[in-house]
Amino acid sequence: MSVATPPRPPQPDDLEAIIREARRRQRLRRLRIALAAVVLVALAVVVFLVISSRDQRGGLSLGEPVSAPARAGYEIALARTVTGNPPRREVLTVDAEGRRARILAAGGALIGARAAWSPDGERLAFTAVTGRPHEDDSRELTDIVLVDSDGRNRRRVTRTGRAFAPVWSPDGRAIIFGEREPGRRFPPRVGLWAIGAGGSDRRRLTEAEALHLDVPSSVSPDGSKLAFTRLDWRAPGPGGRDRRSPRVLLLDLRTLDVETLEEQAADPAYSPDGRQIAFVSDRDRNGELSYGDVAQYANELYVMDAGGGNARRLTRTRNLTEWAPSWSPDGRLMAFQRGEQTGNAEAGLVLLIRSDGSCARRLAFDPGHSVWYEAPAFRPGRPAGGIRSCRPSRPAQPLPVDPAGNFTVERARRFGAFGLYWVGRRFEGFGLSSISQRRSTGPRGRQPVVDLDYGRFAIQLWHACSRMPADVHPTARAKRSVRIRGVRGVLFEGGHHLEIVTGRTTVVIFGPRAQITRVAGALRPLNPAFTPRVRAENLPPPAPGAAAGRLACP
Repeated sequence: MSVATPPRPPQPDDLEAIIREARRRQRLRRLRIALAAVVLVALAVVVFLVISSRDQRGGLSLGEPVSAPARAGYEIALARTVTGNPPRREVLTVDAEGRRARILAAGGALIGARAAWSPDGERLAFTAVTGRPHEDDSRELTDIVLVDSDGRNRRRVTRTGRAFAPVWSPDGRAIIFGEREPGRRFPPRVGLWAIGAGGSDRRRLTEAEALHLDVPSSVSPDGSKLAFTRLDWRAPGPGGRDRRSPRVLLLDLRTLDVETLEEQAADPAYSPDGRQIAFVSDRDRNGELSYGDVAQYANELYVMDAGGGNARRLTRTRNLTEWAPSWSPDGRLMAFQRGEQTGNAEAGLVLLIRSDGSCARRLAFDPGHSVWYEAPAFRPGRPAGGIRSCRPSRPAQPLPVDPAGNFTVERARRFGAFGLYWVGRRFEGFGLSSISQRRSTGPRGRQPVVDLDYGRFAIQLWHACSRMPADVHPTARAKRSVRIRGVRGVLFEGGHHLEIVTGRTTVVIFGPRAQITRVAGALRPLNPAFTPRVRAENLPPPAPGAAAGRLACP
């Protein structure tokens, strides 16, 4: 008979081994869980990319083109920038006489990229600034925004912060646009995308390639082709010469095949019958424009056959540059943007021209170059009438505009620190484009300054305690004393700069020498309740101590 040996109680070494084994198994379980999580995430990413690639690539499936109803007359959408501090940007419409202006969208969150009407003419798409990457970043985030033709129901279509330049498909279902690739590279890579008008079904149409910027312009009336500009980036040459090379390409919207239509050309626009394409080009080098560190040849307006070739030049404007042609719905007229150099910037106005190049006339403009008009777009719908005469029914006049800036005329009337002076909302054809208030830091502390900009000339208004003519150029020889409306003034800079002390105010005027004294002669109180009363033909004399620079600041 055998007797079983009783189990040996665990020894200390055995307990340590058991603990180590338990810990090893726990680590293995955690590792398996982590690996499973990584696999699941990877699978989710793959599924997302597959789904995204299906959504974001491929041609458009377009329906029948939508037609717009007949309208009483032509209507044209424009982008307007009222220069100032800060500037104000607006999208508005005007008739073919440059009248009956209606503002559809306003505010600083707009840019001058061309607005685009839906095929039925009931909605307008445009580019809007929607923010900045972060507070210290100067870059602007831009997206496509829609608004109804009456200015209501504003809504955002894209949400990447990199979209711009919308163009509608003829069936009204999709919007084609350019989009910058993510990142801070320069120059940016820009490709073409499409999205449903409701913000869904986003898809890529062209790849964004290095040194290429694709900007959509116009879809053929049958919806088969997109004409767009491809800008091949090159660094400026000697003297800042712009060497970028634009060309017009055609994209088949179903197959996404691309073909080159015209070299050295930009801003293509299909005619309503689809037989012609208007475009701009600097190929004839008809003058040049210089913007500080960049110089470029001026564009002219051309028309070519829709299949390419047979280009005909429509404008001949030396040292002026043309952009953004738009055909009227009946094909009789074109509206286009003309740029004129003003300092290191380009002031824009909009003109109308017959499709054969005759009868060019101004539609929206500002003689002082302080209000800029850009990127016209005719509203779809054939007009019941038309323009029969080459000349408008009355001479073209600048459109009325409310001043930009951080101040207003109404607030200026209540300003009580010192007297303010102006020459009205318009003087000799030049409108008040901006009114703003700032504070200037000087030996006597921070004092308010009010700036009024009329484009061709500008008026600054200072408290006389903080600015005296002798303080401006104390050693300048090119200054001359003048007597204006009973008070002494000082002319600087060959007569382009005038300073007057009147009451408790120093009035500073900058402008053309021939105009500056006429501006001073027309000054009148803007806040009469805070301006000394004198005879109408005179300005108030300097307040006690002001002429000697001993006026105390408030």
